[in-house]
Amino acid sequence: MNIRSLKNRVKSAQFMYLWDRKAQFRYDLCPDYKGKRNDTPEKVKAKEDYHSQQPYIEKMLGLLGIPQVHHDGLEADDLGYYLALHYAKKGYEVVLVTSDKDWLQMVAKHENISWYDPRFDRSCNHALFSEQTGFATAEAYVDSKCLIGDKSDNIDGIDGLGQKASELVLAKWGSVRAMLAEHKALGEFSKENIGAEFGRYIKKLNGFCSNPELVKRYVRNRKLMDLSLAPKPENIQIVKTKKNPDGFFELCEELAFHSVIAKREVFENTFFKGAA
Repeated sequence: MNIRSLKNRVKSAQFMYLWDRKAQFRYDLCPDYKGKRNDTPEKVKAKEDYHSQQPYIEKMLGLLGIPQVHHDGLEADDLGYYLALHYAKKGYEVVLVTSDKDWLQMVAKHENISWYDPRFDRSCNHALFSEQTGFATAEAYVDSKCLIGDKSDNIDGIDGLGQKASELVLAKWGSVRAMLAEHKALGEFSKENIGAEFGRYIKKLNGFCSNPELVKRYVRNRKLMDLSLAPKPENIQIVKTKKNPDGFFELCEELAFHSVIAKREVFENTFFKGAA
């Protein structure tokens, strides 16, 4: 689903486009962060193609009058977290349009925030967060990701503690910190003191809780993945230019976007009728 389709679906919606910038603080924590994004010629080519197209995307969004936000040192996820809470607390209904499930942690933070995946036409709101994710809180959701890791971002998890194990851990303790505290109090986990359902994971849990390096990895992952821990944006700039239909269609001509030109009236009705 594209921006035009979304605009037609919710005509009163006010759009805001968030751009990624390099989050240096994450590379400082994990030098190999996103290290596999350039590990094949195909990935390198795709990245180069995207960067060559980005200036045109920015220009077209500007001509459509869609506000854009980017902030040096922060990814779109970080901006989304800050802005979503900012507007939700002011009473606005905020919809996060992305296929990135990392953004789901924001949904648990406020009843006015929901998530929509245009790729698979699926959604999640505050009331359905627990049912759809399997976790009661944003902290538990992020903790699960910290244990599992994230291959797409080249973030190692805790070996042997995957999806099923993380669900058991967080259903019982609510957070990894609470589990670590109980392990310290008990000295060691066993089926007798934490439950038979943990049977196959007892050894891995004891190994994790008693290994300072693995605990440090979890703490590092928390800093990488928990969007509430990202640096707060300072002097955030929301760039909005006046709608310019003539400029938009001239650029479409320049780029040979024949399908857009053929539907000029449709695009005019969607983006340029009414407000300037």
